[in-house]
Amino acid sequence: MNSMEHVASYKKPVSFGALRLDEVFGYVVFVGMIASVALPPLRYLNYLLPLIGLLVVLANRGMHVPDLARPYLVVVLASLVLMPFANGEGVKDIYLILTGLSVALVGFRQLWPWRTILIAVLLGLAVNFALVGAYNGWNAVLSHFTFDVATSRSTLESGFSYVFGLLAVWAAYTRRWRSFAVALVFAFLTLKRIVMLGILICLVVQFMPRTWLLRLLKPIPMMMANALFLVLILSYGSGSFDAMIHELTSQSANQFGMGRQVLYSYIVADFFREPWRFLFMGMGPGEAYDVLKGSMSWVRKENLHGDTLKILYEYGGVVLGVFIWALYSSRRLGVLLIALYTNILLLTDNTLIYPFYIYFATLVAACIAADDDATATPKSAG
Repeated sequence: MNSMEHVASYKKPVSFGALRLDEVFGYVVFVGMIASVALPPLRYLNYLLPLIGLLVVLANRGMHVPDLARPYLVVVLASLVLMPFANGEGVKDIYLILTGLSVALVGFRQLWPWRTILIAVLLGLAVNFALVGAYNGWNAVLSHFTFDVATSRSTLESGFSYVFGLLAVWAAYTRRWRSFAVALVFAFLTLKRIVMLGILICLVVQFMPRTWLLRLLKPIPMMMANALFLVLILSYGSGSFDAMIHELTSQSANQFGMGRQVLYSYIVADFFREPWRFLFMGMGPGEAYDVLKGSMSWVRKENLHGDTLKILYEYGGVVLGVFIWALYSSRRLGVLLIALYTNILLLTDNTLIYPFYIYFATLVAACIAADDDATATPKSAG
């Protein structure tokens, strides 16, 4: 598939001969996002992308807002309202979101084939592993090779796992089971447990009758599902499930959650002190980082590892509700499945501020939408 995503409002896009300015931008960002995960220090170069994207939007005199960009823009717009309550880390979060959205908002991009994205990600993973081996010594890396699903520890663990998950959901949606198996294997090897859960849930729901699925993946049912999860996670953070978790897993609740219970407990304390406040307004963008530090300002920044809880704490229940509504606002089933996968990651991870994930999620959603349009529109004769 070599189709492009066009925006009707762009009448005379700026170009360099046969190449459009926004097309060149798309190529640069594709390489930049892969490189930022393969070699993390390169991610700092990506922080130029929102500024470049803004210049391209101004040059083309138009901006595009695809379906999957809407929930992220809800957070961006809410941050403008709550800016008086924001701290420096909250401003950085918004900039990271805009970095991931930079190509999607420009609105014209190369829609890569599934196989091309897979090969690019595999090359990035190989480069990353080669650099780790070269830096630490291959003997040390191989002699201490680890792969433990129970503790979610793997020598091959990588942020690329999130992208393998996107590719698995895409392949399953199009019923390309060999491609699905390939993406699933690499998602498993790079070991993010929430990714495996996301793939499994998206796979299961696809076998539901289409009418049921479209009713399920609507804003109100998914708002209710997320509210139920938050009740459970607040209960977990307060210690309500400690005995049950220990009995079932022989691990402490905090160990089972890989340290999340301690992190959540800080949020729980504030939430139960002023529960009604958090239904309407949060503490302000970036405040979750401060509460996790306690009174120790010198402690390094710690992520909450639960973005739905983070949005509730920093922005309030109203913004979280609008975010979920926007996430499931598409009428395309394929895009809704990517929204569901994204939602599952947000429950226990930090992908809300991962530019490379936002970029690939919006890219894969655009590719699925283009595929669906091509299938639905008969080709004209001749």
